[in-house]
Amino acid sequence: MDDELINTSYAHRGLHGDGIPENSMAAFRKALTEGYGIEIDVQATLDDKIVVFHDNNLLRMTGFNGEIEDTTLKEIQELHLANSEEGVPTLEEFLRLVDGRVPLLIEIKDQKKYKRCVSLIMEQLASYSGKYSIQSFNPFILRVLRKKYPSVARGLLSNDYVHRGKNADLNKISRLAMTYLLVNAICRPNFISYNVRSDINFAMKLMKKVFKVPFFAWTVDTEKTEAKANRFYDVLIFERFQRKQT
Repeated sequence: MDDELINTSYAHRGLHGDGIPENSMAAFRKALTEGYGIEIDVQATLDDKIVVFHDNNLLRMTGFNGEIEDTTLKEIQELHLANSEEGVPTLEEFLRLVDGRVPLLIEIKDQKKYKRCVSLIMEQLASYSGKYSIQSFNPFILRVLRKKYPSVARGLLSNDYVHRGKNADLNKISRLAMTYLLVNAICRPNFISYNVRSDINFAMKLMKKVFKVPFFAWTVDTEKTEAKANRFYDVLIFERFQRKQT
């Protein structure tokens, strides 16, 4: 895995807050100004366009109750983020803005047509010259990347679903498999992004010590969680506080 990708801190959904919405061009410009890597979320619209947006539904951030995958880009572009003047960016707009200046951490959201979504994203990234890695909670998305785009650094997003994520839409076996990283056999990740508030379990220690897999901490949002992350994790994904660059 490229050293530049693991020698940076990533601003979670850009440097948002104080009137700057998450995953907005304003948040990305601010992160660029500060020199941070940028973490974003991407997914496909009804008409196969890739937008930068976290939730599957647009309601929380725009007031419009509709799923991204059931809404066209034109309809989405009429919306505003969090009562601001900021709209929902496309991946193309985001890549043009960053232009290789900082490393990117791109989360592919889980959708019904995830294979098509992966293809559309990789088509756009094919002409991008900057450094980036891709992560997802869905190990099957990562398996597609492993088989079709093996040179791309891929990371598994996970959480302690046994103790902390019992409300997740997962059955008992899936919760165990995700918590203790048993799904690594499916996706063979180059790195793992884990909830910083979870306890460090034996599987995490094994992957780090024996297999030398880097760990990313999500989401560091206080000095307390930063101190905890620094004891085990290699990379911090942070938001809501201005951490010091090293």
